Amino acid sequence: MYFAELSEKNALQAGDSLLIVRTLTAIAYVNQEKGFYESAIKDYTSALDILRRNGFKERERFLLNFLGRCHYHNGSFDMALKYYLPSLKLREAKNDQKEIAISCNNIGLVYYQVGNYSKAIEYFERSLSIKQTLSENSLIESTLGNLGLCNIGLKKYKTALKYFDIVLIDCDKRECEPSAFVEALIGAGIAHYSLNQFKEGENYLKRAIKLAEKIGSSEKIITGYRYLADIKKEEGMLKEAIVLLDESQNIAKQNERTVWIMRNHGLYGEIFSLMGEHKLAYSHYIIYDSLRENIEGTPMIHKLTNLQLENVEKEHKEAISQQKTEIDRRNELLLVAIAVIFAVSIAAIAFYRNYNQQKKIREELQTTQEKLISQEKMAALGQLVAGIAHEINTPLGALRGTIHPVKDYFDNIRQNLSALMSRYSSDYALVNQVQASSFKTTRERRQFRKSLQIELKESGFDDPGLADKLVDMGYQHLNDQLVGMLKAPEGNKLFDLLHSMSLLQKNTEQAGPLVTKISKVVQSLQMYSQPQVAEEMVQVDLRQNIEDTLLILQSELKRGVKLVKVFPDNLSPVWADSNALSQVWLNLLLNSIHAVNHRGTIEVGVKERERDVVVWVKDDGVGIKGEDRDKVFEAFYTTKDRGYGTGLGLNISKKIVERHGGNITFHSQPGETIFEVYLPKCLIS
Repeated sequence: MYFAELSEKNALQAGDSLLIVRTLTAIAYVNQEKGFYESAIKDYTSALDILRRNGFKERERFLLNFLGRCHYHNGSFDMALKYYLPSLKLREAKNDQKEIAISCNNIGLVYYQVGNYSKAIEYFERSLSIKQTLSENSLIESTLGNLGLCNIGLKKYKTALKYFDIVLIDCDKRECEPSAFVEALIGAGIAHYSLNQFKEGENYLKRAIKLAEKIGSSEKIITGYRYLADIKKEEGMLKEAIVLLDESQNIAKQNERTVWIMRNHGLYGEIFSLMGEHKLAYSHYIIYDSLRENIEGTPMIHKLTNLQLENVEKEHKEAISQQKTEIDRRNELLLVAIAVIFAVSIAAIAFYRNYNQQKKIREELQTTQEKLISQEKMAALGQLVAGIAHEINTPLGALRGTIHPVKDYFDNIRQNLSALMSRYSSDYALVNQVQASSFKTTRERRQFRKSLQIELKESGFDDPGLADKLVDMGYQHLNDQLVGMLKAPEGNKLFDLLHSMSLLQKNTEQAGPLVTKISKVVQSLQMYSQPQVAEEMVQVDLRQNIEDTLLILQSELKRGVKLVKVFPDNLSPVWADSNALSQVWLNLLLNSIHAVNHRGTIEVGVKERERDVVVWVKDDGVGIKGEDRDKVFEAFYTTKDRGYGTGLGLNISKKIVERHGGNITFHSQPGETIFEVYLPKCLIS
C-alpha cells in the first residue's frame, strides 16, 4: 500500500493520466482485498472518471467489473448490477469468452442474492456453457455450485445435490479450486438440512468450515456457522444454536459483511422467540428489518409455520368426486321423473306432483353446483394459504415482540416517575424532549453513536452503553442538562426512565402499521373465501376487483413472475356479482402462474370497446397443446399434476361469465396464451 500511494503521488506530479489510473486501481484493489469496500469504490470511481475523460477505453470493462464486485460484497446489489451489465456489454464487444463467462457468473450471483433464481440460472447456464467450451475446470466447478444454490432457492433440493455431487466427485479425483470445493460442501450441507437430513448436513458444514479456515475464506466460515446454527435450532438445541450463530456474527461484523449481519439478526429473533425471550427477539427483529430495508427494500419474511393443510387438496378432490357422483345419480332420477310425467300425463294431480319433484331436483342440482364451485375455490385457496401465511407471520412476529416489552417499559415508568420527578424537578424539561430515534439507517446510528462516545468520554463517562441509549432517544450530541442529570446522585435512574419512555413511544408507533398490513391481507382473503352464492348485481369497480384478486395472489406472483397491468385511467363500473368475477380472475391468473412456472411474464388488462368491455390475461408460458384446446372448458379436465388442480376452474369461470351475459375465449401458441372475457356494454352504468 505504501508503494502504491507513493506511485500515486509521483503520477500526480508528473501529470501522467494513465499512470494515475493504474495507481488508483492498484490502491483500490488492495483495499478491496482487505474488505475496505467503501475506500475501494471511491478510488475505482476516480480511476474510471479519469479513464473516460482521456478516452482510455481498454481498461474500462475491468474497472466496471471491479466496481460491481465491491458493491456486491458491500450488499448494494442494485449498484453491483449497474456496473456488471455494462462490463458484460464491453466484454461481448471484445468477444473475450472467458471474460464473458466471468461476467455472466457475477451477474448470476447478484440475481441469486435478491432471490430471482430463474434469472440467476439463466446467467449461470450461459457462463457454464462458455466455460465447458473453454475447458476451464476450476471455473466450471464454481458455476455448478452456483446452479446448485439456485435450485436450493427454488426448493429443488435433490436437483441441487446432483450439482454439488458433481463438484465434490471432481474435487476428490483431482486437485480443484479450494473455494469451489468449500462452496459445494456448504451447498450439500444446506440441501441435506433442507431435506431434514440434519446429521448429513452437519457433517458437510463442519468439513466446509475446516477447509474455509485453512484457506482464510471468511465468507464461507460465516455461512457454515450460520447454517449449523439453523440445524441446531431445528433439533431444538437452542443454546448451542446461539453459540454457533455468535461465531458467524462475530466474523461477519469483523469483516463488515452487512448481508450476513442482517440475516443472522433474523435467525437470532427466531431462536430467542422459541426460548421465550421476547424482548431480545424483538430487538433483533427490529435490527433485521432496518438492515433489510436498506439492503433489499422489502419487509421481513419468516419461515412457513402453518403445516396443517397438507391433506386439504386430497380431501377436496375426493369431495368433488363425490359431488360429481351425486350429480350423476340425481340426473338419473331426473330422467325417471320425466318418464313418469309422460306416463301419467292424463292425471293432473300426478302431473302436478311430478312437476314439484322436478323443481326440487333442479334446486338440489343448483345447490350441488354451488358446492362444486365452493370446492374449487377452496382447492385454489389451498395453493395460496402457504404463501399468505408468510405475509401474515411476518408482521405478527414483530407485533408479538412489540407487545411484550411495552408492559415492562410502562411498569418502569409507573414505579419511578412520581418519586424521581419530585427529586429532579429542574430536569423536568427532559421528559418533554424524549422522542423515539428518527435515524433512518444504521449508518446514521453508527455516525452519531461514535460522536456521542467521544463526547461522553470527554465528560468523564465510561459506560459504553450510554451512547446507544442516547441514540435510541434521538440525541445527536450531549448538552449541559443531560450531563448534569447523569452526574447527579441517582441520575442514572432518571436517565433509564427517559430511555424507557423513548422505547415505549417507538414500540407503540410501530404497532399500528403492522396491524394495518395484517388487516389488508386477511380482509382480502376473507372477502374471497366467503361462500359462493349468487349475489345481487351491484356496481363493481373492475380495476379494484382485479387488484383485490392480485393482492390475494401476491405471494405466488413475487416468486419470480413479472406482472404487467394495463388499466385505462377512467374505467366505467360494471353491474356484476363482485365475488363471482373475482373467482374468474383468480382461476385465469392461477393458470397463467402455473403455465410460466413462476418465472415468466403475465399481463392483465382491461379495455372498453363500442359494445362491450374486455378483460384479458396473457402469459408467455408453454401454451396449450392442440389436442387439449377443445377440452379446456370441460369439467374435471386438467393437464396439471396430481394434487395441483381439479379441472373445474375454467368450466366454472365460463359459467360465471355466461351468467353475466358475456363470453370467454382464448388463443394459444407456444410462448403465448391469452384468455379474453367479454362483458356486454349494457352492463356499464
